Amino acid sequence: MNKKKNNCNNTQAEFYVPMGRVGSLVIQVPVVLSIVKVSIPISSNIDISDSYDDVSTLSNKVFLSKPTLSNNSNLSIEGYVEKKIEYMTNCNLNTNIPFAATIPVNFSILPETKNSTSTSNNYYKRPSPKISFSIDSIDIESDSYEIVNCTYENSMVISIKLTLVQNQYVFIPEPEGDVLLQKQNSNAIQSNDSQDNFYYTVGYDRNSGLIANKIPINNNSNNN
Repeated sequence: MNKKKNNCNNTQAEFYVPMGRVGSLVIQVPVVLSIVKVSIPISSNIDISDSYDDVSTLSNKVFLSKPTLSNNSNLSIEGYVEKKIEYMTNCNLNTNIPFAATIPVNFSILPETKNSTSTSNNYYKRPSPKISFSIDSIDIESDSYEIVNCTYENSMVISIKLTLVQNQYVFIPEPEGDVLLQKQNSNAIQSNDSQDNFYYTVGYDRNSGLIANKIPINNNSNNN
């Protein structure tokens, strides 16, 4: 636990190291399957007025549909770029430029897939745990154009970074190494006195390493 004091308004805050039950445990948690950055080249031709002058791009907005993952681990990404072009005097043009890409995914951790279970008279398929996608970033790496015969020829490269996550059962082993035992409600370290009827919670402090709290088990129910 660390204390910080704000001298301006005398507000105090106490920060505690997260503690949890010690392994060996099996837990269900979101597991990062893959982190991928996809660069998608886009080319488009946009007709503009016969008389144009000082053509410039005012804005690009990227709209992304929900990504999909096929059974053969191909990731499909679709969307469009809303491009706003200005040319001549106070003359604007809005257009939507679609894009799509499909790539094979290289998994750091393999996803869990559905499997079949049968009994003497029954057969069913357990559905696969859902794979979710989080968008870490969307960037336009390049955006260039050329005017050819009153046509705005645009070339862009869009970069999309995604994280694929799936809930899985994970085995947490017992921690290895020296553990500093804390006194209850204190930062002080206590001696390793023997005591029955207790369990430990363990956490990690950047300065001290592995730390532990000894939690007594309430046996009042057994004494009634």
